[in-house]
Amino acid sequence: AYKDALDSLIERELILEEYEEREGQIPPQAVEDHMSQVLAERFNNDRSQLLKALQLEHLSYDEWRKQIEDQLIISVMRREAVIDKVSLSPNDARKVYEENIDRYRTPAQVKLRMITVGKGESEAEQAEQTERIKAARARLESGEAFAAVARDVSEGRHKDDGGDWGWLPSSDLRTELAKLVDQLEIGRVSRIVAAGDNYYLLLVEDRRDETVVALSEVRDELELGLRREEIERIQNEWTQRLRKKHFVQVY
Repeated sequence: AYKDALDSLIERELILEEYEEREGQIPPQAVEDHMSQVLAERFNNDRSQLLKALQLEHLSYDEWRKQIEDQLIISVMRREAVIDKVSLSPNDARKVYEENIDRYRTPAQVKLRMITVGKGESEAEQAEQTERIKAARARLESGEAFAAVARDVSEGRHKDDGGDWGWLPSSDLRTELAKLVDQLEIGRVSRIVAAGDNYYLLLVEDRRDETVVALSEVRDELELGLRREEIERIQNEWTQRLRKKHFVQVY
């Protein structure tokens, strides 16, 4: 933070020094107009409030006026050396968009419910858990609601939500489940799937196709980002030129 503040102060002085070398001059009326604007925006046109604020900052009115003038000089110099030199091609935004298309892509998703039952460790547990998942499948075949069976049987972390995993890409699931989900019809309960240490029953409640945000929707955002990058680049180059041109000594 100290270095950033110091660099900012050095840059400010370099710009003012460059301005003096050019023998530039800000019209007095421009300074007065800006002072009036500050007085209106910050002090509600109350000169006594301004003078109190200056007193707290140990500034005289003339010193404050000089600060305002310097701010205008820096603004004019930056606009001339940086802002006015920013040039973007109409295709720049498209290029960034196409290079980062995955950022604007939402993959196909499924709304999924899942019942999870561990396989068990001992033979007795394994037999019990196998019957447990089969019984759950039978209850679903008889017409019982998937959410109700999930709350009663599932051992997964979404048990209390009726096995509701919400919307997600099937690629977020382990391979065995993803393949089944991609093939499963909406509203149909899957067969029992054994994967890893668990048995699973799956229900796809809905599907969403892949979507891509159109360039027209993000063009303004992209162009703003490109403009900021270009301003920063030109600003840095300008500052480096000023540092090479003028002698800088930091105490």
